[in-house]
Amino acid sequence: MAVESVLTRPGLVATADVSDIKIREGIGSRAMPSKHALHHTANSYGLAGITNGIPNMGAMPKPGALLLFEPLYDAVYCNAGRRSSACNYVFIETPPLHTNEPWPVATNRYVTIHSHCRSWPVLEGGNGSTSVVRIHDAATGIGLNYGLPVVFGPNQTMFTWEANDAPGNGWLTGLNVLEASETDPFWYRCNVNVSDVVNAVLPQHQVGAPLKRLATAAIAMQGYLTYDQYINPRPALFQYHSYPAESGVGQPRHGNTSAMALQISVFASCVIAMAARNNPRIEVPGNTPLMGVALYIDDWNLIYLILGTVVASQALLGLIAALIASRVQVRGRSNLAMASLLAPTLPSARDSWACVAGGRELAAAIEPAKLAYVARAEGGYNMETRGADDAVAADAE
Repeated sequence: MAVESVLTRPGLVATADVSDIKIREGIGSRAMPSKHALHHTANSYGLAGITNGIPNMGAMPKPGALLLFEPLYDAVYCNAGRRSSACNYVFIETPPLHTNEPWPVATNRYVTIHSHCRSWPVLEGGNGSTSVVRIHDAATGIGLNYGLPVVFGPNQTMFTWEANDAPGNGWLTGLNVLEASETDPFWYRCNVNVSDVVNAVLPQHQVGAPLKRLATAAIAMQGYLTYDQYINPRPALFQYHSYPAESGVGQPRHGNTSAMALQISVFASCVIAMAARNNPRIEVPGNTPLMGVALYIDDWNLIYLILGTVVASQALLGLIAALIASRVQVRGRSNLAMASLLAPTLPSARDSWACVAGGRELAAAIEPAKLAYVARAEGGYNMETRGADDAVAADAE
């Protein structure tokens, strides 16, 4: 376990430019990357992130948490529901560009990628050997036919996306998915949405619409290979990508809409995370990280042993102190306490005359005596008085 945090102060910070996917210019490249290059890069980003498995399932890091090792996977948090799943990507800031301390610090800003899926068993064409599949919609009671861009056979999962489909205010992208199988084929219809950035205060904090569109459909993109199909009343341009059943993306979900929605949400969130990592960084006002503090605990049993030893030692010392304190008598310095202490030396003061005697008379009445502070057999200490003979003998000794 590691507990990491960093001290900050208001100033400039470096954050990712998430307006779009930025592709570095190469030899012969154009000023603006082509649509095919963006589609290929988006799919590559999703695959690069998802090959490490499903990200964290739990609470997001607190603002100011220090993410030293792998910011990509430390910053993506997912949760699965009944038919839908959502992933949150937490944005990261670092010190300004001219500094040498690249401490990645979690912010309170995050974006949510939400996917919702429905599934139907395939009645015809589910083995991927025909260009048309037929499903039965129980809600309407009718059969529906869907065309496939290519025929790849069984044991693969094909994602298709209509590239001309314009995004709206709600769901941004609709995906069709064929889970081709000889025995258990399924057809899915999934909607994917990317929210606005929560706690964003600057325009640079928002995820741009081009990146949202690329992220939500990236799982169905591959680049140049497209499929033209006429859908009344207009032609449609489809992107598609097929994944073998042995791969993480193509693994059969057997109609589990929650698992399919989680797969798509994770893929889309990894596209945004990889874009945030690889895009050029820009400087904006924020809380500049100053100093990092990290606490690592490798063995909790050792921590428990240390704490138990400290507590037991304190308890033992407290018990010993209590026993010693119980055997010590502390006398006050009041007149009553002094009279009680000197009472054994004035045996004649018990007569009634002592009540009206003055100090000189009481001093003259004091008999020779020796006071001893001795321990009692039953415990504790007491003052004992010895007579004149005992006092003289004690002095002689």
